Amino acid sequence: ALVLSRGLIPLGITHEQRTLTATERKASKVQQGGVCSGLRCCSPHDPLTTLVPHHVRSWAKFGKTSIEETVWACERLHDAIHRGKTVPLRNGRWLDQHGWAEEPLVADW
Repeated sequence: ALVLSRGLIPLGITHEQRTLTATERKASKVQQGGVCSGLRCCSPHDPLTTLVPHHVRSWAKFGKTSIEETVWACERLHDAIHRGKTVPLRNGRWLDQHGWAEEPLVADW
C-alpha cells in the first residue's frame, strides 16, 4: 500500500510479503547509513559485521513490511532484541521484542 500526504507526497510504502524487496533493502540500508542501528553496539566499519533487516513490529502479528518499520541489526543486537532486551538505537529511539519502546528505567543492554 502506498500512503500519500494531502500534498500527494509519499509517506510510506507497505506490503504483505515478509521480506523487503531488493530495492527496499538498498534504500533502507542507505537511509540508515549502512551500519547497525544499535547505539554503541558494534564497530560500524568492521567488514565482518553482517547486518540483517529486523521488523520493528513482529511480521507474524502485523503482517506488514515497510522501510519505516525496519532497522538494520548486527547479530548481537538482533539476538538481544529477540531475547527480550530493550535496546537503544542510533536514532534516539528504543526497541524491544514488541516494537518501539520507552527508555527503560534501568538499562539492561
